Formats: sequence, C-alpha cells, structure tokens
Amino acid sequence: METKLTWKERIVRELKNLAVVLLYLWVFLTVFQLHQAIVLSEHNIPYNYAEGLALAFVNAWILAKFVVIAESLRIGHRWHSKPLWQSILLKSVIFGMILTGCHLVEESLSRMWRAKSLAAGFPVLNAKAVIDGFTLTLILIIVLLPFFAAREFRRILGKDILQAALLRREA
Repeated sequence: METKLTWKERIVRELKNLAVVLLYLWVFLTVFQLHQAIVLSEHNIPYNYAEGLALAFVNAWILAKFVVIAESLRIGHRWHSKPLWQSILLKSVIFGMILTGCHLVEESLSRMWRAKSLAAGFPVLNAKAVIDGFTLTLILIIVLLPFFAAREFRRILGKDILQAALLRREA
C-alpha cells in the first residue's frame, strides 16, 4: 500500500518525473538537431548549433509537459493488465500520436505568429504533409519504445530492483 504523500513530496516527485522525461526528450531532439546540421552542411547551408540546441531544449520542455500531463491523466493505464510488450507498444503508439499532435499545433501556432495571420496557421494538407506526419509519428513511436519499456519495468519490478539491476556491477 502506498503512503499518502504531502503536497511538497508530490511536487518533488512530479519535478523529478518531469526532469527524467525532459532529459530523455532533449537527448532525442538534440540528436535530431545534429542530424539536421549534417544534412545542411552537405548542401553548404550554415547551421547555428546554439540555436539548434536551445530549440531542442524548448521543444523537449513543451513535449515533456504534455507527456507528464498525459501520464497524470492515466493515459495508457488500462493496458497494465496486458502482456508487457503490448503495454509498452500501446503506450508508445498513443504517446507518439499525442506528441505528433503537439508538434502539429506548435507548427501551426508558429506559422500564425510569423505571418501574423490566423489563416497561415492552417496546414496545407497534401501527400507530402501526410507522409511527413506519418513518418514523424513512426519515429516518435520508435524513440518512445525504450522510454516506456524502462517505465514499465520500473512499475513491475519496483524502483529499487530496477536500479540495482542497472547500476550494480557483477563480479
């Protein structure tokens, strides 16, 4: 049975949870930014690394908040009774779709801001946009698989057992 936490303990727990999600997503988005830098350099297009890393951090922060909020709403908890691989896959798919939706909203708001027009915020729906959306969702699902695998193993094994298994050195 879980003991009732004080409000301070709950805040600390949620901030730690946010920090873990933020770090995971920041690493992922930073790798994407580095890949973008490589692609641009192949075409002799300059790339601002500081701006790219800052953008990765801001996007990771926004997406991490959505993940934490979705988790607090218990999205994906109904699959806890399913086999572990199904729970991991289903959570990765659901959260991949949520993060894709967040990205699309962010892109729309960014277009509206730059163009100073509400109409500019509506995406152009064509074959390329659909393929890009599916590709982004697939990438997010794949990136989220190890994240949710770790989360599910922690839920099943417990924090202490998982940490001991990951951090101890066998003789």
